[in-house]
This record gives sequence, structure tokens and C-alpha cells, in this order.
Amino acid sequence: MYFDTFPYVKYVLLPFKVVGFIAGVAVLGAGVPLAWVWIASKLSHTFLRLPLLPLFVMVIGLLVTYMALAALVARFDKERAALGPARMSWNRAMTDTRHGGPQTTQWERIFITTAIVVGILFEIWFFLFAGSSLPGTGT
Repeated sequence: MYFDTFPYVKYVLLPFKVVGFIAGVAVLGAGVPLAWVWIASKLSHTFLRLPLLPLFVMVIGLLVTYMALAALVARFDKERAALGPARMSWNRAMTDTRHGGPQTTQWERIFITTAIVVGILFEIWFFLFAGSSLPGTGT
């Protein structure tokens, strides 16, 4: 492999990996939902005029997009294939747990980080900026 011949190359590529990781989290966390909100907004002024059509298109579009991205990543994830098949916890040897347990791949870390970042940002928005929807509260 190229990294074995020139070990310093992986340190040179590290900033590109970090930028790619952050871009992946941004696209998954904000890009895909905002794209479907934009698509749904364009459907709200069409000739159909169905009240819940944009909401339906947005929710189904998000689900289909995320499932397609996960399937695409699973198909081409060579790092996961190199780890071998996943084993259930009851089917592992005692030595497997001593070595840190199951490992995650770069793609899995992107999906996990996206879920955590979006969850934290939602909590901040909900508790600090959303205001109350109850009648008579003034905001």
C-alpha cells in the first residue's frame, strides 16, 4: 500500500480528511433536509393545492434519501468489509471484548456525529429560541 512506503502521507492527508468529515456532517445534517424543504416549498404553489402534499413529500423524501445514502455507503464501504462480518454480542469470544469491542468505520462515525450534532442543535434551538406555542404567553 502507498501509506506503507511513505508513512508521512497520512499526516499530509489528515486536514483533507477532517474537512471531508465536516462537509459530510454538514451535508447530512443540513443539506439534505434543507433541499427537501426547498422542494416541498416549490410544491406548495402548484396546481394541485393539496394542503399536506408538501409535508408528505418532504418526510418521504427525507426517509428515502437517508436510506439510499446509507445503502450506498454500505455498498462501497471497504473499511467495514475488511473488518469482516458483524457478530452478535452473544456470539463473541471473551478476547473480542478485551480489544475494545466492535469498531466503527469512518462512514459510521459521520452518521453518528451528524445525529449527535443535529440533536444538540435542536435542543439549543428548542429551549433557548423556539418560544412557547401556548396561547397567551406573549411569544
